Amino acid sequence: MDILAQAVKNCKSLYPNQNYFITYNNLKENQLNQLKKLDVQLIDQTKEKNYLNAKTCTFALIPGRIDIEAPEIFMDNDVVMARQHPLVNELIKGSTKAFVTEGLFRLFGKYDNQVPKGLKINSGFFGLPAGVNVEAAVKSIVFNTKTKEEHFDFQGLVAALITRQKKYQIIPLEEVPVCRDFMRVFQTSCYAYHFVGANRLCKHNGWKLFLASGVKLL
Repeated sequence: MDILAQAVKNCKSLYPNQNYFITYNNLKENQLNQLKKLDVQLIDQTKEKNYLNAKTCTFALIPGRIDIEAPEIFMDNDVVMARQHPLVNELIKGSTKAFVTEGLFRLFGKYDNQVPKGLKINSGFFGLPAGVNVEAAVKSIVFNTKTKEEHFDFQGLVAALITRQKKYQIIPLEEVPVCRDFMRVFQTSCYAYHFVGANRLCKHNGWKLFLASGVKLL
């Protein structure tokens, strides 16, 4: 929750005139109460249309869009922005270019063959322009929703969705590094930091090292 609280604080500071939402599912009462303290709009995904027959990881794509008439940026709850990114700024101003971040590895679950060869994409931070119908686009990619979901199916769906847009750009790791539990990749030139695995660990060593690194937080 510390990482998410910092993420919300930084986003609001960097982009104060935007609408913020947190989607959630199957939380305990005390966890939901902690989210309410962040003062953002909350969306219970279990009450939304489950167009994917999602059970685990692909729940992150529900709802497909909150406001299809506006550009939207999707972030995992372990991504902390440090500076305004040009692609985010352009999207807010009406750009039609989608974006997504680079990954350390190529991990797309059963949708690997739906993503152009050679690409490594991390689904933790991506943006879509107004007008992109995520539900329709994802339905054209998904196959056999009755099979068991694989851990990286969500990442594969996002990678396929982004790379099917007319215009898209992949933000390199140098700008948004993946900070795993055992890795230290902190530079003041970075725009954001993705603390992968924080949701599965009581204490994330990468976050601990980040706090001790001297990188200024907003």
